[in-house]
Amino acid sequence: VMPKLLRAGLDLVGGRARAVAGMGLFGWLNGERGGVFMLNAEALEKVKEVFAETLRERFEGELDFGPIVVTPDVDWCGEDYLRVLIVVDGDMKRLDSKWTVGLITRVRPKLEAVGVTEFPSPTFIGMKGYKSALRRGRVDKLG
Repeated sequence: VMPKLLRAGLDLVGGRARAVAGMGLFGWLNGERGGVFMLNAEALEKVKEVFAETLRERFEGELDFGPIVVTPDVDWCGEDYLRVLIVVDGDMKRLDSKWTVGLITRVRPKLEAVGVTEFPSPTFIGMKGYKSALRRGRVDKLG
């Protein structure tokens, strides 16, 4: 008997939904994407606010950030995570790599405090690259 999650349906769990219709076990094993979980708009906004606040604490007056684009996704082994695309308006060389490498560690407790438990995966992109991707309609391929 195939687990309900792999069989089909829409599984609602407290403000989140995972659409998995049409994905079978063999499709999953072959790397097909099932449904992507969804956070409600309020939760997505909280994620953006946590990242914006954390970045502002470190880079205030040096760099501006935004927009911050949060996209729920599912990784290759079926785990929920959040793609976080952070647009840097300024000189990307001013990003402190020793600090940004620990960004996930800094935001996880803040995200959990607002009820978001999914793992964030941040990616930085310059404003010029972001605008270019927007013109080509390829923003969803970033991050």
